[in-house]
Amino acid sequence: MNKWYGEVDRLGTLYELYFGVNVNDSSPIDFQFITLIEAIESYHRETGLNKYASNANYKPTEDVLVKAIPPGIDRDFRESLKSKIHYGNEYSFIKRLNILLKKIPPKVRNIITDNDKNFAVKIKDTRNYLIHRDKSLKKDALDFKKQIHACESLKLLVTYLLLNGVGLDKQLIESELSAHWRYRRSTIF
Repeated sequence: MNKWYGEVDRLGTLYELYFGVNVNDSSPIDFQFITLIEAIESYHRETGLNKYASNANYKPTEDVLVKAIPPGIDRDFRESLKSKIHYGNEYSFIKRLNILLKKIPPKVRNIITDNDKNFAVKIKDTRNYLIHRDKSLKKDALDFKKQIHACESLKLLVTYLLLNGVGLDKQLIESELSAHWRYRRSTIF
């Protein structure tokens, strides 16, 4: 418990989002999905390497790119481009998700992904559609029923990350999650 509470400053957002979705499981599925994505991104930002280069090494690249923005463009557009350049050094969501999945023991990873090699891509595609609501992205997004199952997979991923984060033995977590009725299911995607 000390480890759990000791991580509140760093992982408080993850705790709030995860428990919010689990306590309020009657909220719309797309809301749950996006909330779980946000929880996973928050976790990775706080615990993992998040950037292609250190801030010091990226700064010269950022400066060159900002200076290359044509001077005659609208001020708001310029600020938008500067923001994109500033955050361009950070990993994409799919890279974050793949990094986290690779850190999980294969048996648990297979339960989470249902042995689907395209799991991360499907999650990313659905996230992109739900965030941007661009109709051209809808064809690649999971349908409602598959989003329900994806939410269960994402909850399981966060559950694993939380239990592992407080120091529980990986084999114990694997054994308990493998045996739990909620996570024994047929192919979800």
